Amino acid sequence: PSNASLPRFYLHDLPSFARVRRTLRQAIIGARHAEEVVPQILAQHLCDLPLVEALMSHSARTLDPEAAEWHILAATPYASWVLELLQQNVTADGLRTCATDGHCRLLVATDVREHTARLADMVEHLETNKWWRKQVPFALITSGVPLHASLDGPTLRHLHRRNRRLGPVVLAGLDRSTIYPPRLGPYILPLLRRMVVLPYVASPEASTHAKFAAEAIAMGHTQEQRAGLLFHGDTGRADGGARGAVRDISARLTAPVNFRGLRLMSLRANASQEAARAAHRAVSQQTTQAMLRSSMCFVPRGDTETSRRLFDSLATGCVPVVLKVVGGKPREIM
Repeated sequence: PSNASLPRFYLHDLPSFARVRRTLRQAIIGARHAEEVVPQILAQHLCDLPLVEALMSHSARTLDPEAAEWHILAATPYASWVLELLQQNVTADGLRTCATDGHCRLLVATDVREHTARLADMVEHLETNKWWRKQVPFALITSGVPLHASLDGPTLRHLHRRNRRLGPVVLAGLDRSTIYPPRLGPYILPLLRRMVVLPYVASPEASTHAKFAAEAIAMGHTQEQRAGLLFHGDTGRADGGARGAVRDISARLTAPVNFRGLRLMSLRANASQEAARAAHRAVSQQTTQAMLRSSMCFVPRGDTETSRRLFDSLATGCVPVVLKVVGGKPREIM
């Protein structure tokens, strides 16, 4: 659609999150793809940073809040969480942080005090924001999976109260089925039901291919011939049988296949962090290159209902074969 059909929006910028964006973009990521410097398990979810950056210069943005149909918080809570993990030398699996002496321990909620303080600043800003107290729609991009990785309990409760009394508050995230602690259920579920689903961040190689392929098609060039079916992933994960079904299907296929039972986390316990991150990048690169040669790619769900496979498949031009697990999940998630 033309820009004339898009709703006008007003961005409410927050100084603490503006510093997060500057630090990540200027001091850590720079002009590179996030996955080249951020652990892949985190980089695939890091879509709030580029989306808020794009909204800053979007033609539908208005500097007059009175003229806005939507109000968007220019906060990047997942990027804020990731920044603090990077500053604590997070491991390649995103589950532990390591001290300078090499000692690593499991990540716990109390390890992200600066991120929690930024969320508290956001809530304080909203409580004094006159537009937050009006019946106008607000949106917040929070791309973390699970949701409570980037939004803590007090923040979710604040959003829920506004949603119930004035509303609407629309979250934009990657997965509406995201796992959440039972104590947060009453606050998360109404927000999940209204959530706008965003794409994962495709691998750097897939993103680059999509950009140049789109330009080539616009110039009338035809794409190269492809052949075969592909799936790379752990077929033994507890996911309701989706990846196991891919394994069973593969044995009956007569077309050329490229099936590898890869598990991203299966590294030696004594592997260095540099070696672990390099291994993860190598797996991502190998899978993307295989997708570029394949005609169809299996994209079962991941540990949650969604996964990056769908978006890597679309970006590489490999026709996605979607597997859906039906039943066996809590009713509120289904």
